[in-house]
Amino acid sequence: MTTLLPDTAQLLAFIGAGLALNIIPGQDMLYVIVQSSQGSMQRGLLSALAIGCGTLFHIAAVSLGLAGLLAAVPIAYSVVRIAGAIYLVWLGISMWRTSGQRESQQAETWQSGRRGMFLQGMLTNMLNPKVALFFLALLPQFCDPARGSMGLQLALLGLIFCVNGTLVLLAVSLATHFTSRRLGSSNAGQRWLKRFGGSVLALLGLRLLLQRGQ
Repeated sequence: MTTLLPDTAQLLAFIGAGLALNIIPGQDMLYVIVQSSQGSMQRGLLSALAIGCGTLFHIAAVSLGLAGLLAAVPIAYSVVRIAGAIYLVWLGISMWRTSGQRESQQAETWQSGRRGMFLQGMLTNMLNPKVALFFLALLPQFCDPARGSMGLQLALLGLIFCVNGTLVLLAVSLATHFTSRRLGSSNAGQRWLKRFGGSVLALLGLRLLLQRGQ
């Protein structure tokens, strides 16, 4: 299986590029920051892991050749983009609606809805077609048919990128959690943090909804 990977220099270049790209704030990082500033530490960590699992969906799509449909069929890209945008707007509105909950109520909601929250994080990533197109553009640059199955090479490189990205999001989650506890430990502070985060997600969704093309 090691022959499927590029040589050491190329692999290190790929890992370095992946880390550099993963620390650039984007939709996934904003979502993790918003979730990490609310309630328990586990909430943010679960959100980061959910985003990582959502990324695996895109990696599988690229490895199987399905992601090419988004690039080749504009209507398919538009449908996924609009669905993702609407979902972000809904998330933002939901955060505003629940911003008045006390910390004890948030903790109770968290304890009873971990599975739903995990699915929420996965969908946040899965409904972003730009992730699949990004992998479609990046991963083949480090593949070589002479090393064997292109599908397996794409999957391995995608998995490495996913692990790097998830580690970055976990670090962001921890940093955000401890910072938010210091800056907004009161109920009022938590409420406004949640409203701000909800506004950011909703505005991001509206921006995606109004975009044309890729």
